[in-house]
Amino acid sequence: MLVVIPTPLGNLEDISIRQLKAIYQSDLLLAEDTRVAKNLITKLARYATPLGVELSQHQEVVSYFEGNEKRRLNQTLEALTDNKIVGLISEAGSPAINDPGQILIREVISKEMEIDILPGPSAVTTSLLYHPYKFKQFMFIGFLPKGQDRIKRTLDKLAEVSAIFRYTNFVAFESPHRVAKTLAAIQSTGQWDLTLARELSKLHQEILQSNADQSIPDIQYRGEICLVLSPRH
Repeated sequence: MLVVIPTPLGNLEDISIRQLKAIYQSDLLLAEDTRVAKNLITKLARYATPLGVELSQHQEVVSYFEGNEKRRLNQTLEALTDNKIVGLISEAGSPAINDPGQILIREVISKEMEIDILPGPSAVTTSLLYHPYKFKQFMFIGFLPKGQDRIKRTLDKLAEVSAIFRYTNFVAFESPHRVAKTLAAIQSTGQWDLTLARELSKLHQEILQSNADQSIPDIQYRGEICLVLSPRH
């Protein structure tokens, strides 16, 4: 069975019992970064031990990232054919959401092999609820394009969507080294209310809002970043 396992965004107390058992009981654990995964397993012992959850004796943790996920496919399918439990995790949050995993999930479903996708933490919905503006629906748009002109053209298209589906909010990921230029492009239009959610659930979590009366400071932000946008009506 393939088990798709969300992991905490930052605070380990957000781990569920099902997620904990799935991580520990996987014979083969696919992870974006094996060092991060092994460190997570070690830290989760404080929750696993009182529940009597034991680590699979022959567990193998292997790297599974964008550059090798196609090459890992046959190895993973062989393990599933051998009735092994294969767990898929990303560094944080739900796998396959702007992270590796979609290729494997599609293949497993197409071959009618057993799969279990666990619910769990999502930076998309968490950041959305920090945005203090009304919404009836939302759209996740992944990473915004590079370059201020391309960002502005994208925003024009999003405004068209919002004109049809009123009160639509948009959620995007952004990297620390690009966020300053992205913020400048968004705020220069004067047409969007914006929330920046950084390092969600971690020690240095920060939530900043931009509206008609204030802008988000132009500084270098670090860590995982979500942007939530809504057009000013």
